[in-house]
Amino acid sequence: MNTTPMTNEQTAIKATYFSIIGNTCLAIVKGLAGFFGNSYALIADAIESTTDIFASLLVLFGIKYSTNLLMKIILMVTVAPNL
Repeated sequence: MNTTPMTNEQTAIKATYFSIIGNTCLAIVKGLAGFFGNSYALIADAIESTTDIFASLLVLFGIKYSTNLLMKIILMVTVAPNL
């Protein structure tokens, strides 16, 4: 069993994946319930859950991009002055 603590980035990525999975399940259930129950409110809520999925994907992209950008800045600050 791995006992090393997770970094903040790993925690954020894990939470984002849980959010994507949860919102996908919600969108499917709400969409089906709205369709079969003839409820426009549930269909609209399913669409809103789908937009939450896209928002979570943007968060995931931002986490990945910011980590790579931070590493480039750290390398420039530490390696470039020694050249």
